[in-house]
Amino acid sequence: TEQENARVNQILHDAESDFANYDAEIARLEAALSVLIHKRKCLQDYVARHRSLLAPVRRPPPEVLSLIFLTHCRQSTNEIVFGGLGHTLSSVVLSQVSIGWRRVALGSPRLW
Repeated sequence: TEQENARVNQILHDAESDFANYDAEIARLEAALSVLIHKRKCLQDYVARHRSLLAPVRRPPPEVLSLIFLTHCRQSTNEIVFGGLGHTLSSVVLSQVSIGWRRVALGSPRLW
């Protein structure tokens, strides 16, 4: 009947409207997911960059670091003169990297 056809058309129209609503919601959620994935990747990169600060290679024993410095400075031929005293430029550079390296360099008389 005409009334049944109208009812079926209304049901179909409502279902198609629901499809459109679902599609819009899926698009919104996909956009939100994309933003979250990007933020997660940025955080992952941040953690990886800062995790390296805790790497054991950043904390070698002073004796080992001193030997590395000595080997490096022996291979270097550059010299710089301070107040009439000749110093290997690489030992000066090594002593300026960080406080820890400066302590090791200054505590290694063979570098100077």
